[in-house]
This record gives sequence, C-alpha cells and structure tokens, in this order.
Amino acid sequence: MGLGGFEPPTSPLSGVRSNQLSYRPDYQKSHSEAAYYTQAGCFYNRIRWDHFMVDHMTIAQKKSLESLIQGRAIESSSDLLALLKALNLSYEFTPDGAEVFLSERVKLVSTDLIRAALPSEIAYEHHWVIDSTNKYLMAQSHHNETRVCSAEMQISGRGRRGRSWLSPFGKNIYLSWLSTIERPMSELAGLSLAVGLRSVLLLRRLGCLDIGLKWPNDLMTIEGKIGGILIELEAVTRQRTRVCIGLGLNVLSAPDKEHIGQAASCLANYGTWDRTELIIELVNELKTLVENFDPNQMVDIQKHWSDVDIYKGRVVSVIQNSEATEGVNEGIDLLGQLVLNCGEGRRYFNAGEVTMRVPESL
Repeated sequence: MGLGGFEPPTSPLSGVRSNQLSYRPDYQKSHSEAAYYTQAGCFYNRIRWDHFMVDHMTIAQKKSLESLIQGRAIESSSDLLALLKALNLSYEFTPDGAEVFLSERVKLVSTDLIRAALPSEIAYEHHWVIDSTNKYLMAQSHHNETRVCSAEMQISGRGRRGRSWLSPFGKNIYLSWLSTIERPMSELAGLSLAVGLRSVLLLRRLGCLDIGLKWPNDLMTIEGKIGGILIELEAVTRQRTRVCIGLGLNVLSAPDKEHIGQAASCLANYGTWDRTELIIELVNELKTLVENFDPNQMVDIQKHWSDVDIYKGRVVSVIQNSEATEGVNEGIDLLGQLVLNCGEGRRYFNAGEVTMRVPESL
C-alpha cells in the first residue's frame, strides 16, 4: 500500500516540552483578488506561493514531508519551514532546536484503496498540491472517459461566483468529476441542485444527520457551512455536454469566520470520518447521478428539497446586484429558482445571479 494508506504512529517526541509554532493563513481580498498569507509579520504573496508549491516542490522536499507525516523528526531548515508554512502544517522543534516534527497527526488519502474500489472505467488521480481540481480537469484534452481528481490541498480552489475556497493540506476533501453527458447544456439547469441534494442525503446516511442545503448548493449545518459545489459546463456538440463537478468538503477542519466572512463547520464535529472512504462514497454517488440524470427529475428534486432546505420557511435576504430582497423562503420551483414570498407577491431568483444570507437580526 502506498503512503496514502499509512497511518503514522504517535510522535516519539510527544509530551516533550518544546517551542511549538503553528501557522494559520490570514486571508485578505483586494480588488485584484490577490491573497496574502502572514506569519510572524512576514507576508507571502499568494501567487508566489502558488508557483512555489506547484512548480518547485523538489523530490527532496517531498521525501522530507513524507518522513514528517510518518511521525519522524528531521533536520530543520529555512526551506523546510517555508514549505510547512505554505502547507499550513503546525510543527514543533526538538528541545535543542535542531530538528522539527509535526504537531498534529496527518493521514493522507489512500490512492490505492480508492483505485481498487472504483469501477475500472473511472480514471482516478490524486495530487498532494494542485491549483484547482476543477481547473486541472477542464484543461485536459477532451476524451469520452470519466476522470476524477482529488488533492490534499488546493492553492486556487474556487467556489461559486469566483470566490476562493480555503484548502488546508491533509484535512478536507477537494474533489472533481469530469465526464460527458448526452444532453444539451440547456437541459442541465437542475444538475447543480441534484448534486447538492444527493450529497446531503449521502452524508446523512453516513451519520451527519444535521446537514442540509442553503440554496442553491451550499452544504450547511446550524453551525455553519461545511461544503460547496461548483459545476462547470462545456458544449461538445449541440446534444453533448462536458460536465465538471467540483466538491469541497470540510472534513477535519473548518476556516475561521473572519477568513471567509461566514460561519463554517466540519464533519468531524458530527462523528468520525475517513477521507478515503468518503471519497469512494462520493464518487460512486456522482457516478449514479450523472449516468441517470434527466431534467424530468426536477419534479422529485423539488419534492425532496423541503426535507433538506436548512432555511425552509425562514425569512431570508437575497442579495442581487447590491440590492437586498427579503421574504419567506418557500423553496424552489421546477426551474430550480429560489421562491420568496415577499408579502406583495412571490419573487423568483436564478442560482447564477444571487447570494443568500439570513438577516443578522434573525
């Protein structure tokens, strides 16, 4: 079995008093969408780290990281510490300051187990660090095969409307599915809602009973956002569409509210989860959904939506072009639009044009 299936032992240095350093990115947005990471007063341009991580992780650095993940302490160096900071991994020094080891146990995804469990027609690959799983798959030349890509860390992960998705190393799931559907793009409007609905029902079956959806496809609990879905479509012919489904899921950690502008949570708050097993379940669920998707399923999606709508019957605020519209959330229509009862009548909102937040007064 490869490294992904290795469960590192408890560090032999645990319990030894040492100087612990923990790195946490301080995310800021500007008009140019630049993001910066800060540690001990030093600022690292995000784009600079993108190129460093994707293009310049040497074989020696990867071997050093493997040793650390296996619970060993290794010789400290400025390059190694820079790598650990870029990966957002907490570390400690040995008492003499000469060696460094990870503060927390890291269990990587097991590519061997996933490949063995998935159908042979799915081409699966896993990366330690990638800019974006969706971007990577969409950049591949067109073939009829189904491809799945996951990663331990995304540097340029994206959510809806171009928002950044914070992606720490070895903690959560960053997963994309790419295949071709024998339907025109015009018939795939409900696919995003279907993916969200099936994901929630799967996670409930696996033990997270409190999870639901915030329209159109944010995975939520009362504590905050747990995951999000990004779907990209590309017409191959008039009757065939290339579909890329990206899923980001907080499994073992969640970003702080000040970093993303909203409360967040993770599955670890609702039980014990194994990322490898969860990827297998998610991919099989996506396979069933994509292979059987039919626009006529919107009747069933609408029927079951109220069971997962976390803000069902609540007064919500829909923000569109800087204008806020408040009303009672009445679910979705057969086009997948959000329906608000605004008193004077119903208003309908398209998934691609709005964001939704519960007013702070509620």
